Amino acid sequence: MAMNHNSTGYYGDQNPMKIDGVYEIPKVDPSKNAWWEHNRKQARIAKAIDPMRPLYHHQSGNLGDMHTVNCYLNWAPLQERSDWTEHWATQGVKPLFFVEWGLPHISSWSSCRGHQFIWNREAFQSLWAAEYAAQFWGDAAYRNDAAAVKALDHEESLWATGKPFYWSTLNQPLRELAQNYSGVQALFAGDNWRSHRTRGVSATLLPPHLEGLPEAETHDPLWTCGAGSRTPMCGAAATAATWRRC
Repeated sequence: MAMNHNSTGYYGDQNPMKIDGVYEIPKVDPSKNAWWEHNRKQARIAKAIDPMRPLYHHQSGNLGDMHTVNCYLNWAPLQERSDWTEHWATQGVKPLFFVEWGLPHISSWSSCRGHQFIWNREAFQSLWAAEYAAQFWGDAAYRNDAAAVKALDHEESLWATGKPFYWSTLNQPLRELAQNYSGVQALFAGDNWRSHRTRGVSATLLPPHLEGLPEAETHDPLWTCGAGSRTPMCGAAATAATWRRC
């Protein structure tokens, strides 16, 4: 049963040492406000009506029957990401549900940084596709093909207006960069998903921006939710298996 969406997260809910279902945020933490208690009360009411179904709070940490979190680690090293659940795998007492897992997230390719939410701010920014991909492909990341030239021309046209622009406008050509965008995501998927499966992560869902992930990745045994699905085996279709982790 779904109770809320992104309403009761708190500082540190992605912390790998605090996603075990044991850690409770302190009562003095400002995140644990009246809204948090309101959702906890809602959960008790829902459980009283239907005690057989698990309760689901989207991106709410240790609130409810499982630890749920939007986990966007941007450019954290590949191995560090794959080791993110090491503590939970040995010490966890609740199912762990990555309700969103960035591979990294599409916004990681922007040069824009700051405290404002990237999707609703206008800014002068660049598409750093080659710059970020170079750590994986070396000089090959800077080879210009038609898609790379198109992306650069698009960016130049936005800068030429003299006005800041939205990331959603700048990133339109990014999905066409087979090596420096979807290729990088495929690299992370191949390592991270195997680690999630090995350590028994209860469930993982992908954000909706991965339509460009190479089809070959979905033929891996890790991907079993139907032809062409971008949801891994440890995703929504396997939610029933989650409760074996309790």
